[in-house]
Amino acid sequence: MLEQGVLEKTIQTSAQELLTPMSGTEESHQVEARVFDIEEYRKRRVGREAIKISAEELGYNDTLTYLYRRVVCGDVDYMPDFEAEIAEKLKDINHFENHVFFEPVGGDFVSIRDKVSLTEMTEKNLPRVKEESARTPKLKDEYERAKLENREIGVISEWFKGAEEGEFLIFESLPLMEGEDFAVTRIYQRVGDLLEGSYFSLNNPSIAQFNELRKKFGVETNYHSALEVLGSPYEISNPQLATTSDLIDYYVGIYDGLLSKQNQKNYSFGNETPEGIKNINSFEMVKSQKNLLTVFTKTVEMLAVSEGRVTPEISRVCIDFEISGLYEGQKISSSKAREILEAVSLGVIHSFATVDKKILNQLENSDVGYDASYDTAVHSSNQAIANGDTYDTICPTFGITTEQSASQPGFENSAILQAYGVHDKLGNFGKPKIGVCRIKNCPTRGESKYVHSKTLVGGCDVCVHCHHIFEKGKSPEKIYAEKVKLEQQKQKQDEEERDRLERERVEWEKRKTDRKKRKLVLETQASEKTNPKSFFQQLEEAGKKAA
Repeated sequence: MLEQGVLEKTIQTSAQELLTPMSGTEESHQVEARVFDIEEYRKRRVGREAIKISAEELGYNDTLTYLYRRVVCGDVDYMPDFEAEIAEKLKDINHFENHVFFEPVGGDFVSIRDKVSLTEMTEKNLPRVKEESARTPKLKDEYERAKLENREIGVISEWFKGAEEGEFLIFESLPLMEGEDFAVTRIYQRVGDLLEGSYFSLNNPSIAQFNELRKKFGVETNYHSALEVLGSPYEISNPQLATTSDLIDYYVGIYDGLLSKQNQKNYSFGNETPEGIKNINSFEMVKSQKNLLTVFTKTVEMLAVSEGRVTPEISRVCIDFEISGLYEGQKISSSKAREILEAVSLGVIHSFATVDKKILNQLENSDVGYDASYDTAVHSSNQAIANGDTYDTICPTFGITTEQSASQPGFENSAILQAYGVHDKLGNFGKPKIGVCRIKNCPTRGESKYVHSKTLVGGCDVCVHCHHIFEKGKSPEKIYAEKVKLEQQKQKQDEEERDRLERERVEWEKRKTDRKKRKLVLETQASEKTNPKSFFQQLEEAGKKAA
């Protein structure tokens, strides 16, 4: 790694070499001409001069570090470190666990820092789910769940009034829809005058499993539907379980024990794991997905060779990953470079965390190009941002401790969104898969009329880009047709401009040749006046012309 002083010295030495003319040769003029544009040379020689990054502004797990290593240190072998970072962040993807403190306000509860109202949050979810269920009958149970979760706040309020210090109230929300593969348990505890909410997920859930779990706590139930389980919360009070963390450890231990007894395997938060290991090792899975990882490394390379300005390729990344404030030709600051890399990195990580393993395997097939992996990362990044999903490692990020990370603005909002499933996901995209976009003039289909390229499409065989256009109430066909029309017009204008310049060049060459001829005639005439030709010379030239 080059230190600041060494780096500047290298630049100055290189510049001095350029400033030393090569006297006595024509090359000296070429060297002196380049001196005028020395700043451009500095940008090409050292990428850091384009996107200015100082080592002091880099923190732990800072995505900007990869760009710094690439352009300042000339390090192109940073992939193993990126793979390790993703693997570390994916260690806990199989479950989430969050804790939020609330202050009672009337019959509502408002989070201490972000001021998120539980009532407003669940009420906000109702009309959205109601509208979706009206369009899609199979979402009827989802609407019923949203209504139960909205009533849940009133139940918590009544319980809180009479609850003793340290008592717990538990709600259990099991999967209802296809594609939901985990349950969410919400535990509330009275802590003085405050309410602590603890939310975590459990994989491999079933109604029978939760009936057995409740029996372990002395609650006899024989429910037959997930809505029955959700609508029947229960209380726990045990002096040995002083905190919600104590209860979660005990609760999850029972849950995993029941699964182990049934299947003779080891579990952690409902996930099958090797014996004695709580987190599944994801390093091998990450290493196997080179195409998906390339989405990030290509972005690093784009920034590295951009000379500090937004290129058409970077502009596309900004539009697709919804990064505002940058347009083509604009200077890129280190903070904006970090924002770009974070968005792309989030897309890659969220793809590993949520995309079906069959799709991930398809992305590695030879018949699926880079664009499919790119579109998958775009879709996943947009979903992660909409859902408030983040992926932190056990190490601090940007010099922030893990405790501080949980205290950052927006954490409580994201935690509650996750706990109650209030996600503003890409509406009606459907179950993702690898296929051909059904929009006939979609660029992802490729140029061939017979063999079309594949990419990530939703349930209606619409790709990510076309889906975004549909969401805005516009027609992808018309937009793409208009884009092609504009490109053709531009191509025609460019061709006309090239023809005009060529005509001007030919005309200029003709004038240049004519000037030379006139000059030659004048010189000849002047020579004849100074040295008149003899009779015999004139006779000889006349003979040549006649021949």
